[in-house]
Amino acid sequence: MRRVKRLRKRLALSRLSPWGRGEGGGEGWEQEACGLSESTLTSLLSLARGEAIHFAYERALRLPSALRCGIVGGFFSPRETMAYAIIRTGGRQFRVAEGDTLDVDLLDVEPGKTATFGDVLLCADGKDVTHGNPLVSGAKVTAEVVEQRKDKKVVAFKYKRRKGYHRTVGHRRKLTRIKIKTIDVGSKKTSSKKSE
Repeated sequence: MRRVKRLRKRLALSRLSPWGRGEGGGEGWEQEACGLSESTLTSLLSLARGEAIHFAYERALRLPSALRCGIVGGFFSPRETMAYAIIRTGGRQFRVAEGDTLDVDLLDVEPGKTATFGDVLLCADGKDVTHGNPLVSGAKVTAEVVEQRKDKKVVAFKYKRRKGYHRTVGHRRKLTRIKIKTIDVGSKKTSSKKSE
C-alpha cells in the first residue's frame, strides 16, 4: 500500500514540475520523454496490485529517463525476435543467431574456412518455430572459423592432510572460435497420404 501511495505522490510531483521535485536537474521523471500519457500512468497504477509490478515501477522511477523509457516501454511494446537456431556440436547444445561469435569444442577446420553444422535441433524465425524429432531435416547452419585457441587454464589440485600428498595438474581445453554466417531451414517437404 505504501508503494502505491509513493507512486501517486511522485505522479503528483511530476505534474507540478518537469523535473519532479523542485526546479533544476533533480531526479524526477518526464512523461513526455517516455511517451506515456497521464491516463496510461493512472491505469498502470490501478493495475499495480502485485509486488512485482510495484517493484518494477519503483525501479523504473529511480533510473535516468533514457533507461526508464526502455524499461517502462518494454512492458507494453512487444519486441521482434531474431531468427535463431539450436545446434549440437561436441556433445553440447548452443543457441546461435546470425552474426554471433562463440567458442565450440575443437573442429578440424582451418581458420578462414567455412564449417557446416547439420545437427540442428530447433529453428525459429519470429513466430515460426520448427523443432526436429530429434533433428530438423534439411536444416543447416554455416559458420566461418575465426581461430583455433585454448581456454583458460583449469587447475586440479589434489591434497590429503597429514600425509604429505598434493598433486597439481593444469588443463587447457582446445576450442574453435566461430562466427555464424547463415541459418538455413531448408525446404519444407509435405508428404501427401494416398487415399485408398
